[in-house]
Amino acid sequence: MEIFVHRGGRINSNTISAFQKCVDLGVDGIEVDLSMSKDGEPMIYHPELVEPVTQDPLYMSWRSIRQDYPQIPHLNDLIEFLNKNPKLQCLLDVKIDSQPLRHKIRFSSMQGTTKENKKKVVLHSPAFKQIYVTSPRIRMPLAGLHTNVQVLLSTRVLMPQIQIHIIEIVPTNRTILRGIRKYSPLIVSFGWLPNSPTSRLLFYFLTKTRLLDLRQLQSLRGKGVRLMGGIVNTEEELRYFVDFQEYAPPKPLVDIILTDEPERALKFRKNLKCSCL
Repeated sequence: MEIFVHRGGRINSNTISAFQKCVDLGVDGIEVDLSMSKDGEPMIYHPELVEPVTQDPLYMSWRSIRQDYPQIPHLNDLIEFLNKNPKLQCLLDVKIDSQPLRHKIRFSSMQGTTKENKKKVVLHSPAFKQIYVTSPRIRMPLAGLHTNVQVLLSTRVLMPQIQIHIIEIVPTNRTILRGIRKYSPLIVSFGWLPNSPTSRLLFYFLTKTRLLDLRQLQSLRGKGVRLMGGIVNTEEELRYFVDFQEYAPPKPLVDIILTDEPERALKFRKNLKCSCL
């Protein structure tokens, strides 16, 4: 079971220093948020986190952001970091439905290519083999989810080799299987938002009614699709995604866990492996 860290962790989230700490801990991947400055520069930042609105980086030029928020990385900074850490996987969560932003992703992938290669839309940067472009399957603005799967599909048109990751907001076995058949993602994730009781109750309802039954989805793991559970931060929550049966060793029902608490998740995984011996 792999461990991915939501925004690189709670402290200094979405910064290179947070991502470096993840590497030092030995996690398998990070999740980061991609948005865009007022003058069209792609940056690693979750929208609407700064008050008042006039000070939100979304409404500032990149030059001003570099001055007032030097910790915010440019997309190229992230790519450079991933190139230096080739074993680290990255979920690139696209937060803004913007055609210019999708073109920026494409051009960032072709840094250093020849003019001829750019015409062929060839993924040049090694980091893009580590990246999974991410979006919810459906929009849900009230939950802060302003994009949907069309962002991924239009990005795939520009970059046919890009890997995609779909977040299922209302995950049932039926919607997960339908989404895989229709969109061919390499990762499908589901779970609950950490600060939303409604989201947590919905997930609990789906599992109790067997509309979501992870045991019935295990065949997907042999077909190149990875299942991810999150965002989970306590041991009790982590146990949601592990099959514990009497007289049998525990078995992860998902391939990846997304968490804000990497140290706890890594300890849980270590204990899980020990109990399987």
